[in-house]
Amino acid sequence: MRPIEIAEGLKQRNAVRLSMLKDTKEKFNTIVDRLIDEHLSQSDEFSERTEKQRLV
Repeated sequence: MRPIEIAEGLKQRNAVRLSMLKDTKEKFNTIVDRLIDEHLSQSDEFSERTEKQRLV
């Protein structure tokens, strides 16, 4: 293989890896966003229960 072919192959491999990493980051962000929403919802529920207990 000529050096130019090796360089092109490395460039393509890097592009594929970069694409995979960006996709993985997007998926992780989606998961983390859902976890945050879940915890915020639980916090709201706990606040409502606490307020109801104060009124009793």
